[in-house]
Amino acid sequence: MSSDFKTAGPSISSVSYEYGGCTFYGEPAPVYYQPVYAASNEEWQQIYNEQLGFLADSDNLLAAEEVLQLFNTYGFQPSSVNYTKLIHAYGRSGKLDAAYEIFQNMQKGGRKPTVFHYHALMHQCVKNGQESKVFGLFQEMKKNLIVPNRFVYDVLISANVQKGNMKQAGRLFRKYFGQPNAFTRGGKPHLDCHDLSPQVAFVQLNEFIKTNDRKPFSVIVGQGWHSKGTFQMKDYMLERLKEHSLEVTERKDNPGILDVSST
Repeated sequence: MSSDFKTAGPSISSVSYEYGGCTFYGEPAPVYYQPVYAASNEEWQQIYNEQLGFLADSDNLLAAEEVLQLFNTYGFQPSSVNYTKLIHAYGRSGKLDAAYEIFQNMQKGGRKPTVFHYHALMHQCVKNGQESKVFGLFQEMKKNLIVPNRFVYDVLISANVQKGNMKQAGRLFRKYFGQPNAFTRGGKPHLDCHDLSPQVAFVQLNEFIKTNDRKPFSVIVGQGWHSKGTFQMKDYMLERLKEHSLEVTERKDNPGILDVSST
């Protein structure tokens, strides 16, 4: 590595923030890096990875691509976590082909994909309406002896729901999640869906209805990680419950619970 690199550092025009006592300057200030110490190669790589993760989380792909060019120039390797973040960032931006390219370049660089990388790509396939690609990625995972986690099964079930493969979605739910997460409160069954994705919650609902004999029950939709406070789960479940010809009442005292009964 050249001494110029150690003293000048990265030149990124699209970002300005502080890290480790150092400051990245963006427009309109002169573009340069001001180190307060002579960083080692390992420290520079850490700084680059910190910056890359920050940009990926912010969906600032233009600046992230500039940083990736610097990784290539100086022979650095993005961290495993940052590969995951980049896959998500490109997917969120509707650039699924670029997400695939990141996934492939990671492997060309010698890093083997983990369950987290596969999940990220599968998740973004579903989000971008490319559910069919999920099944191929899942088979590739199994071929590479990578054990799926809960989040992979969540995406796999969601892909089947969106493709209309409800029988397969139900089979996968029973295999991984087991029985529906239901409990009795006040003599009435409550189906807890708040920590599931909307599609998986709908599959759980179908599994529950099979054994409930059309008795009144409640569905806890809440405002979990899936909804980010927007009641995404609630809106989805209200729409899908219509398929069962059930009467649904939204609680005024608790908007996170739906009361369901036969019509």
